[in-house]
Amino acid sequence: GPAIGGLLGPLGYHVPLLVASGMAALNLVWAALVLEEPPEHVLSGEPQDRAAVLANPLVRKICRANLLFSLAVAQLETVFALLMIARFDYDILGVAVILFAMAVVMGGVQGGGIRALAARFGERTLLHAGAVLMTLSFVAIPFAPSVAILLVPLVVSAVGRGICQPSMLSM
Repeated sequence: GPAIGGLLGPLGYHVPLLVASGMAALNLVWAALVLEEPPEHVLSGEPQDRAAVLANPLVRKICRANLLFSLAVAQLETVFALLMIARFDYDILGVAVILFAMAVVMGGVQGGGIRALAARFGERTLLHAGAVLMTLSFVAIPFAPSVAILLVPLVVSAVGRGICQPSMLSM
């Protein structure tokens, strides 16, 4: 996402938004038409409608946590570009490079270590640890006096996201 947005940004700030909206719409249509729940994930005897599933307090708690997580990440990615442009005189492509690097770190955590971490510590512990890392990094970001120092909380944030998100979805 950030790489595509950075490449499309010079065409106008509205262009990445329109492309992202179009891609999201295509994903929705594709998912609705093509994706099916694997048979091994369908539990016989369990309620399958959303209202019944959301009656479970743990499911509601995880859904609230996922909403807060999504809002926090969306705000970071939105406000971060404005911070980089205003404070450090970055252009949209420079912002995209940093966001892309964060995505690589997050992907490295998720692809390279989350399974071992989950086996050792469990999803609940990782969810809490990831949330703490993200919170600390979000608090530190506005106070970074230079881009070099700013990279530290950004990496911590990416690691926190890499730990938090799959743990939450697994739960």
